[in-house]
Amino acid sequence: RRATGFLPGRGARRMGADGIARRRSNGAASTSNEPDRAASWDRVLYRKQAFPDNHTDDTFLSGLVLNGRITPRVLSEVMLDATTVSQQLAVVALKSTAVAHLLS
Repeated sequence: RRATGFLPGRGARRMGADGIARRRSNGAASTSNEPDRAASWDRVLYRKQAFPDNHTDDTFLSGLVLNGRITPRVLSEVMLDATTVSQQLAVVALKSTAVAHLLS
């Protein structure tokens, strides 16, 4: 498809000064920088729309999930895991100290 401003099956569209194709409800092209209030915003990035790139509609915060992946921790399990890790680090430190002492 060539970039001629013609979209197959939809007819010719006129491009505005900012490169965004707009069409009013009566079929006339709009070249103003204001978004047409009758136009709907879609969450797609591959299509030019009459809204700015950082536009958020009224339903933006309705889909927000706060701390959705946080799992509650049990203190005793966390302490047991910390003890296991600290014991492994202590064994590595003791082994390296013993090897260093034997080589000197």
